[in-house]
Amino acid sequence: MPRRIDDAVNEVATDMTNEFKTTLWIDTGLLRRVTTERLAGLNHAEVWIGYNRGHGFYSRFQEWGTVKQAARPIVGPTAHAYEPVLAEKMTKAVQRAARAQ
Repeated sequence: MPRRIDDAVNEVATDMTNEFKTTLWIDTGLLRRVTTERLAGLNHAEVWIGYNRGHGFYSRFQEWGTVKQAARPIVGPTAHAYEPVLAEKMTKAVQRAARAQ
């Protein structure tokens, strides 16, 4: 069961990464290039858009704004939109795993 659930978590992370790559702010394309998902342990995945103190660090300024620039949120709304998708995929993964005994 843990493997099937972990696979579903990874699938949602990949789907979110692909969604972000189509909706991210476009200037030089750097954020799209550095946007990635990574496994962070059993049943845990992270989607990275820019790196803290690295390439694309400025993505947080796009998301939350600055004194001189209005916020243009993309990450938060997309993450909230994927909450029901995650719940549905996890439900199906658990049901498939329970039937596979």
